[in-house]
Amino acid sequence: DRAKNSKDFSEYIREQTVDEDEILASFDVTSLYTNVPIKDTLVILKDLLLNDLDLKNRTNIPAEDILDLTEFLLTKTWFQFNGQFLTQTDGVAMGGPTSSIIAEIFMISHSSTALTTTSSPPKVWERHVDDIFLINKQAWLNDFFDHINSLHSQIKFTIEKEKDACLPFLDTLVKRNDDGTISTLVYRKPTHTDQYLNFNSNHQDSAKESVISSLLMRAESVVSNPRYLRIENERIVNVLATNDYSSQMIRNVQRKLKQRKDNANAQKEPEEFTGHVNLPYIKGTSETLRRIFRQHKIRCTFYSNDTMRKVLSHPKDQVPETKQTNINSLQN
Repeated sequence: DRAKNSKDFSEYIREQTVDEDEILASFDVTSLYTNVPIKDTLVILKDLLLNDLDLKNRTNIPAEDILDLTEFLLTKTWFQFNGQFLTQTDGVAMGGPTSSIIAEIFMISHSSTALTTTSSPPKVWERHVDDIFLINKQAWLNDFFDHINSLHSQIKFTIEKEKDACLPFLDTLVKRNDDGTISTLVYRKPTHTDQYLNFNSNHQDSAKESVISSLLMRAESVVSNPRYLRIENERIVNVLATNDYSSQMIRNVQRKLKQRKDNANAQKEPEEFTGHVNLPYIKGTSETLRRIFRQHKIRCTFYSNDTMRKVLSHPKDQVPETKQTNINSLQN
């Protein structure tokens, strides 16, 4: 029941139809990560592990040890706020390495329960993490919404219904046509500003090319109508121009995307690399290094040393140096 991304969702939903007595709607979990019930999720995980007949072929770690380690990770989350050390008693930590997996495990079980215990099931149910798109009978929708909100005291959903035969989901605008078929377009929130990485910023050309290619590829994968696709591509070109991108770079990226598509259709082998290096980006020097490394079949990527996040973002309390624990040496 899980949509991997906008492309996956768009391809699937365009194959569906909407009857006259049906409606497009979406559900969204309120603050999923901080409300994931840890005890319930550990019970679900235990059942999954103990009934996984292939587990021993994938790891030497016993199911009981995996459970103990997971419980330790989820119940021993400490943090400092206003000079006090606190512990998170429920929910998962935002940004934690296991948080998305644990939330997904719970949502799979929760979704299954919702769909198998209702008398008003939706015809279409597509979920991406905590966002759910569904097609249901108009007479059943409110009953089903009340049902899914009654299943767990910590997990509550909000609802959005189609307006003017349209409903946004992820970055896709789903449109119900008069004949019951479905079309999809790129969706932008009302607060969208069309501001992207400026061409004159201190970033490597590959990062700027990625901005262009990601916008063009999204349009190609999401927009279902050729006429709307032409309009979307024209909009992308105009928006990139306002961000100081040259028409030459845009054309180069368009050509590369076409070549990539032709190579995929021809099943041409992708370029192989024997190594990889990741270096700090220095304008004017890094591009030359990349060409040299590429001649030797070594992939070269770059990172920025100075970012606005490093300069401005300090989410954690600063611990005085006199209270910090440092390991200066190790002795046998």
